[in-house]
Amino acid sequence: MNQKKWYAQFWYAAAKLIGVLWILLCFDGWYKVLFAAIWVLLAGINVYRGVIYYKQGV
Repeated sequence: MNQKKWYAQFWYAAAKLIGVLWILLCFDGWYKVLFAAIWVLLAGINVYRGVIYYKQGV
């Protein structure tokens, strides 16, 4: 199964953003905001990589 790299990166980002919603709904306290911020940052990195791969045609 030869998936394009950019396509996979966007799927990883979507999965992480769903994880952010789960974190915000299931956890209490200030640390949930920290975890959510880290996951959003990681999803942003996946989107950034996906855009680069898309422009390269990878």
